[in-house]
Amino acid sequence: MKPVVFLDIDGVLCIKGCAPGTFDRSCVHALNWLTDTTRASIVVSSTWRRMKNPTIDDKLREQGVCAKVIGVTPDLSRAKVIRPMSQYAEAAGGVIFTGATRGQEIKAWLDAHAQRPFVILDDDTDMGELGDWLVPSTFEKGLTPALARLAAAKIVTRRLFEP
Repeated sequence: MKPVVFLDIDGVLCIKGCAPGTFDRSCVHALNWLTDTTRASIVVSSTWRRMKNPTIDDKLREQGVCAKVIGVTPDLSRAKVIRPMSQYAEAAGGVIFTGATRGQEIKAWLDAHAQRPFVILDDDTDMGELGDWLVPSTFEKGLTPALARLAAAKIVTRRLFEP
């Protein structure tokens, strides 16, 4: 089973100094090295996954990303909560909406698909139980060659120790 890179965009490819809607070339190069080296596909976990025209797949190609995009994580940002949690929920008719973390959205994707090695590239750390597979970047530097090597090592480790 091919490994997956869960890809956030802001803070990984789109970093400080980038023109709006563009990616840093060195960050794209690091991502391409990672996906070429590990033969990984991409699942977009960024809020950019909601793009319609152009699609996120088109945008990634336009900016030089080579790996195949095989999907996006589910948008659980408005998951319905039925039981009122507070007086404010009562005032809203007993139904409130609550956002999910990025980690919960990634976990939902993993639960719906066959088990495979994966790594998470993100500048946020809200990954919960998946935190060991996070390679955190920063908005200032994005995905560096050193972080890409760390991500590749996590994929290889997961391949070795999981069925």
